[in-house]
Amino acid sequence: MRKHYYIIRFIALIVCCVCSSCEDFFDPENNDSVRESDFPSSREDLNAGALGIYSVLSQEVHKFLLWGSARADLVTAGAEGKDPYITEFVNNKVTDLNPYTNYAGLYKAIARCNRQIENIGEVAKIDFSLDDNAINAYYGEAYYLRALCYFYLVRTFKEFPIITEDLTEDVARVTESGDTIHLKTIELTAEELRDIAMQPANEQQAWQQVYSDTKKAMGMLRMDFKWNGSSLSNEEKFGRANLSAAYALACDVAMWMGEYLKASAYADLIIKNSTYDVTSPGTWGNTFTSTYAAGHVVNLLGYNFDKSHETNRLQEFTSNVATDGGEYLLKPVKDIVDSLFIESGDIRPNYTFKRINKQDLIWKYIGQDGETAMRDAYKSVASWHIYRSADIYLLKGMAENRQGNPGGALYFLNLLRSNRGLSQYDKAEIDMSVENLEDLLLAERARELAFEGKRWYDLLLVSKKIGRKDVLPSFVSKKYPKAERAAMYNWLSDENNWYLPVDPQRWE
Repeated sequence: MRKHYYIIRFIALIVCCVCSSCEDFFDPENNDSVRESDFPSSREDLNAGALGIYSVLSQEVHKFLLWGSARADLVTAGAEGKDPYITEFVNNKVTDLNPYTNYAGLYKAIARCNRQIENIGEVAKIDFSLDDNAINAYYGEAYYLRALCYFYLVRTFKEFPIITEDLTEDVARVTESGDTIHLKTIELTAEELRDIAMQPANEQQAWQQVYSDTKKAMGMLRMDFKWNGSSLSNEEKFGRANLSAAYALACDVAMWMGEYLKASAYADLIIKNSTYDVTSPGTWGNTFTSTYAAGHVVNLLGYNFDKSHETNRLQEFTSNVATDGGEYLLKPVKDIVDSLFIESGDIRPNYTFKRINKQDLIWKYIGQDGETAMRDAYKSVASWHIYRSADIYLLKGMAENRQGNPGGALYFLNLLRSNRGLSQYDKAEIDMSVENLEDLLLAERARELAFEGKRWYDLLLVSKKIGRKDVLPSFVSKKYPKAERAAMYNWLSDENNWYLPVDPQRWE
């Protein structure tokens, strides 16, 4: 049983990892965000506070890439030995000293969500321009983002705190003599911090926290709310949560909780909305090469740069051009990726990975087209996709499959394939068993969502929650040299090795 600490009124001083020199358009300093010492008193303050949450999350995308892709079968180290901590991820031997296990950025975002939730009601008493729709939208956005943070945590770590109240950097403590003193949390000892914490909660409580926040978001968010009473700019539009984002998260969470009927129903809100179709074969690449994503991206974290030598860390991790800010830390596992894209007509490979100058590249975050043009040096505005419509179509197929509806599963699988230039599967010619359809859906998700931080969690879902324990070790062990595969298979057959170790005190 993994331990989760339910913490009521404290915060360890959370230090977010510096995102190179990256500043995104959600940066609170660039958007007049509410400072810690300011009391929000207007709708504009709440909006700035919300943008500050996205600001923190946008600085964590390189970790999401490591947590959800580098450990899985499609990714390995680019420049061998350049960063030993990256090597730990691709070798699935991550230590608790690895800086990329630092979840402090997520807790900074959670802290801002909690503060936003507690401030909304107070601002509503002062700013009478906030009607019920606006109040609900701000509440729903904060609940959605908090749920998203905990969703990452519960699938990634063995131990993590659950914090659901507003946070303060200062902690008041009463000494034995009765004096009240105020200390920075960072000054507290480990024993003092543990005294503040309550008893550990079990894993189910952690999932209920995610599900509870998600359901609140679903009840409060609207499909197209006009923040601050005006239409959103292109920069903000696809970065802000709406009702579709909440339903996408609910679909995903329901799959993890084994509630396949609900997962399927939640997916329908996106599938039945024409805004979120699965796109035609000719426009799929625009998702990654355009400045702002197309409408079929449900929710994302985006970037905008106005200073020199700024870079999105996705560019840093995947580019092999040093003058672009590239460190070439990660690359595709060529044999495995090639084996996924063996069918002719698929429009996705050219925008997904490349081999240029004898080096294999993850192309989604550095490519300007489907050929060889790369994004400007230190100017990658490639966004991080939290949910795309195709993601939800395939989750719908997996949910239908697990409900005993193979025809429905095949329908959604074929719907995506035909929109990617591939032929449809004929049910008379393929094995229609639950496990084979699941494997076909997993393979299609690998093709569609390669290098988007989904693959490890897909394999984990099927292995841990659906119960096919062999899936994760079987797939992941294939990326290692033949002489190492048996040992890696055995290592990954132990569920304890499916989660990142972390020393919470290092990040408190």
